Amino acid sequence: MTHTRKALGLPMLVALALLGAACGGQGSAATITLSEFHIKPKDVVLRAGQPVTLTVVNGGKIDHNLEIDPAVSDTPLLAVLRPGEKKTVTFTPGTAGTFQYACSIPGHAPAGMTGAITVAQ
Repeated sequence: MTHTRKALGLPMLVALALLGAACGGQGSAATITLSEFHIKPKDVVLRAGQPVTLTVVNGGKIDHNLEIDPAVSDTPLLAVLRPGEKKTVTFTPGTAGTFQYACSIPGHAPAGMTGAITVAQ
């Protein structure tokens, strides 16, 4: 019985640590996955003034990229990601509001590869 409690305790501690980080810790993390012709998630919520680590994954079979409104970050995100590639960038959003992101490869955004980042105070 004690061994079972220990086995359940570690995953619970990890879950609580992740929840704490997502609820106003020193920073946050988000992953955006690109594929034909979707971006998931469609909406990401960040906090102004708190660093965020953004991981962008190309889960598709063709090249994609992600362009974020420069009001969210002046850190360049990435050029083209080949299928299976991922890139991580860290930045601190400074302006509250709702901003668009999209795959800027011609034809991809109109096909549905768009989303929004909400930066809360």
